[in-house]
Amino acid sequence: MNKISIDAEQGSYCHQKVLEDTRAIEIASRGPSHPMKINGRPKVLVVDDEVAIRTIVKRSLEIQLHAEVQTAPNGEIATRLIEENSFDLIISDMQMPQMTGLELYLWIQINAPLLTERFFIISGDLGGSAVAEELHRHSVEVLKKPFLIERLLETTARYLPLHGKLEKIPA
Repeated sequence: MNKISIDAEQGSYCHQKVLEDTRAIEIASRGPSHPMKINGRPKVLVVDDEVAIRTIVKRSLEIQLHAEVQTAPNGEIATRLIEENSFDLIISDMQMPQMTGLELYLWIQINAPLLTERFFIISGDLGGSAVAEELHRHSVEVLKKPFLIERLLETTARYLPLHGKLEKIPA
């Protein structure tokens, strides 16, 4: 992997030019399928109809991966958020009202195709073997509920290679 390093004090002409060029590139490529990080933090959308699951996943990602996390109670609201924002990763439940996780994935495939590579399902019930086969056909990873938070963080970190540093919280 190539790395670019520029040593310049913040506020200097060189630093300002790099920031301007970076912003121009981000703006030119920005869209629903291109991530836009805030303060270098990954942006994650968690979609689950269970408030407790949304809250646990959100807080875990914020604390352990320093992610900026938005949540949605169903796929329909998630599609609006994806249209209005850019995300580095989508984590979705499977069985939800209005739209299943698979239906959300298929919507993303059409409307924000680059996000299909940064999408995984968390679910206790996929809804049958046909759904499982369809997810497998699309190479959508499934993290089975109930799961350990450590497993969630490991899975998430694989989808956020630039941000995937796990921190151990002191006991």
